[in-house]
Amino acid sequence: MPRRRMIDPDIWHDTWFGNLTDREQIFFVGIISNADDEGRILANPTYLRSRIFVYRDVSIKEIENVLGKFRDTNVNFILYSQNGNQYIQLAKWSDYQKPQYAKPSKLPPPPPDNTPLNNPPNSLYQSSIVESSSHSANDSLNDSANDSLKKKQALPEKRKHGEFQNVLLTEEENGKLLDKFGEVEAKERIERLSSAIASKGYKYASHYATILNWKRRDDKEKGNATNQKRPRDIPNRSEYNQAPQYDDI
Repeated sequence: MPRRRMIDPDIWHDTWFGNLTDREQIFFVGIISNADDEGRILANPTYLRSRIFVYRDVSIKEIENVLGKFRDTNVNFILYSQNGNQYIQLAKWSDYQKPQYAKPSKLPPPPPDNTPLNNPPNSLYQSSIVESSSHSANDSLNDSANDSLKKKQALPEKRKHGEFQNVLLTEEENGKLLDKFGEVEAKERIERLSSAIASKGYKYASHYATILNWKRRDDKEKGNATNQKRPRDIPNRSEYNQAPQYDDI
């Protein structure tokens, strides 16, 4: 299991998190610290106590109560059952955690129709509190969903390219590559990135920017190699062998 997790400093200003008790705050941060690379963790109280409260006397009943509180007051804390076991999914996990070598979760995802019993509005860090909103819980959720949909629709669609269909480019980005490199070289550079992602698991925020950065790096390395191989200027030997010429006196 990965050992490093990022705790956003804004969590300490979040209304929902700030209204938790000290022990509940430790419990929530402990869940973040111990969740897998997709933000899931087994919700068994005995297991959670062994992972988070190793040196504290916390009862199983207290952990069960806190899990219920998180589920009922935090729309992004999803508590669900699969195959007789209970699991936790932190819904906004990818907004805060970017593991370099992420591994697929071994735990089942929540069912598509999974809905928390109560639906508080979204807030800054995976959390919110119902009474802080002037809208009803459902209205806030609808507003948040509409905002997310609008943002998604505003972004240009990226299409898959390369042999492994893992290079994502918008039509504009693909057109710029064709204009800059020509069809043959553009395709070669896309295939080069596709192979690197497939074989080594590389992850990049922008595949278009990565192709341009690799081009600049290649040009720099090519320039350094040319400078190293360039011979020093050697005078023409014939200049040494040529007899001096004097004007007739």
